This record gives sequence, structure tokens and C-alpha cells, in this order.
Amino acid sequence: MRQTFLLLSLLLAAAVDCGAQGLGQSCSPVGTWYGGQESPAKYLLTIVPIRPGHYGVRYDQGFTPPIPKLSAWSGNLIKVGRGSYVNHAIALANMSAAPPAAGGINPQVWAIRAHVRLVDCDTLQSEIDFFGVYSWGATPFVDTPDGSRLPPSGMITETYRRIPATCPACPEQPEE
Repeated sequence: MRQTFLLLSLLLAAAVDCGAQGLGQSCSPVGTWYGGQESPAKYLLTIVPIRPGHYGVRYDQGFTPPIPKLSAWSGNLIKVGRGSYVNHAIALANMSAAPPAAGGINPQVWAIRAHVRLVDCDTLQSEIDFFGVYSWGATPFVDTPDGSRLPPSGMITETYRRIPATCPACPEQPEE
């Protein structure tokens, strides 16, 4: 009886631990994702491996922000647990339509920190709890930001879906 209870306890613990990963499979954040906030911000998110547990990220906007120019977001994703990551990314926000003149106004640096988790192998959820606005010359994440772009709730939640590796909706191609 004791051995049966121990075996069932171990199986249950393993199943709970695999919840975000899918039973018996290991998920990776590497790939191309699409999604973002419920409204209006949508992105293509590309995650590439750098070394074990460290990834490069790039978010390309699928919208026109209400400022003249916002660069793509680029940063690092670091594994902190099974299916859990921390993301630090920055973008440049040029508040003028013209390139900065010598001695003119430089772009702002926008910086986010997000806690990211794989809900399953094809769904990624990101909770942004830091969104600092920095003057040019400041060090993002180190210096105190000049302001924040977080909503009053203090959190921005985004959901991303993995772009599938197969295309069941595509017409069949003749074999070569």
C-alpha cells in the first residue's frame, strides 16, 4: 500500500510539473510568434537561441504608434525555471519625424521587463511589470526612468501564438 501511494504521488508530481510543457514533451520558446495585447498593440515576436537558457528577442510592430517613429523592440530572454523566463527589451522612440540634428533632441529609450511563461508549446504569455521611459544617455534598467508607460493597473498582459510548422490549410504540393 505504501509503495502504491509513493508511486502515485511521484506520478502526480511529475504530471503537475509538466503542466506548461505538455506531458512527456519539452517546449522551447525558440521560433516565430504572433500576438500582443488585447488591443491595440500587435507584434511578430522572434526568439533565437544564444546559449543554453539565454535567447535573443525581437518584436516587430504590426501597428502604427501615435509617434513619428518607434524602432523594433530588441532584448534578451533568460530562463528562470521550467517554462518561465524574464525578458528585458528596449526600443527607441523618436518623437520627431526628422533625424536628430547635431545637438538636437535625441530619441527616448523605452525599456520593458516582462515575466514570460509558456502556457503550452504553442502559447506564450507575457506580463510586463516595468515600462520605463529614459532620456538619451541614461542606462536602461540601471538608472531611474524619467517616466513610465504602464497603465493604471500597473501591468500589461500579452499573449502570443506560435506560427505553425505545418500548413494543413495549404493546397497539396506535388512530390518532387
